[in-house]
Amino acid sequence: MDLHFLLGLTQHYALPLTFLVTLVSRAGLPVPASPLLVMVGALSIASGELALGLLLAATVGGALGDMVWFIAGRRLGRRVLSVICKVSLSADVCVRQSETLFVKWGGLSLFAAKFVPGISAVAPPLAGALGWSWFSFLKWNIAASLFWALVFLGLGALFSNELDLVLAVLAQLGEGAVWSLGALVIIYLAGRVIRRRRAAEQSENMPRISVAQLRADLESGRDPVIIDVRSAEGRMLDPRTLPGAYTISLKEIGTAASILLPDRDIIVYCSCPNDVTAVAAAQQLRRMGWTRTLPLAGGLEAWFEAELPPLMHPVTPATT
Repeated sequence: MDLHFLLGLTQHYALPLTFLVTLVSRAGLPVPASPLLVMVGALSIASGELALGLLLAATVGGALGDMVWFIAGRRLGRRVLSVICKVSLSADVCVRQSETLFVKWGGLSLFAAKFVPGISAVAPPLAGALGWSWFSFLKWNIAASLFWALVFLGLGALFSNELDLVLAVLAQLGEGAVWSLGALVIIYLAGRVIRRRRAAEQSENMPRISVAQLRADLESGRDPVIIDVRSAEGRMLDPRTLPGAYTISLKEIGTAASILLPDRDIIVYCSCPNDVTAVAAAQQLRRMGWTRTLPLAGGLEAWFEAELPPLMHPVTPATT
């Protein structure tokens, strides 16, 4: 297939293609929107066309894609993050990094999130789950979408003179080289999917304790050690906690030895997709010898969604 024909086709349908690709990319699908913006930016300069339409198409498409997940975050809370992380092939670390950005930068975090894989997909639903107002999100997100589109279209315009050189090199290499490059990209994505599935299987195979069982244990006086393994930023964004919980983040879980006894049950919880952080903490504690460690199914959200009455035997809040 002629590369010039493909580029001509791309140029002819540049506006709808730019809108569609940015829309589905911002909606969470692993579609390479940024390279497309660079390419159409270069083509628009090379053909003498104005790039204003492309800028508008990319901005509107990106903003609408983000809005879908913002609405989902407002309606479903943090539960929607488990879906977006699966679709975007991003690990739970994307949620923790987004929380850090939100705490440090507020609305400006949406600008940074546009350029960081994983975080870019998680930021809109997280903003919704945290209760951002419509006006605040629209204001910051439209500005961030405009800036993101402008950067990549601008890069394409800046390097438009090199477009013919790239085409000449690809023509010399032949279609085989192009297809080989595509195959390598597919292999890379397949490898990420396989690693994610393995991690998901390990997480699913980890036994958990339900909210009802944990409450029963607290009422019966079994007095399990409860550990909140959320990051400091996550606790700042949502200061709620379980009765008597210690606050020890995942990266500090090795220090938990000073508060743990071999004859006590240990319950770890987070507010993350699929309890990933809590599962990781439980696995680490089990390797350290505390085999009676379980993650709380559903984490912090499940505990408060259960709307349980106050404990008849209140647990003294823990300190760290």
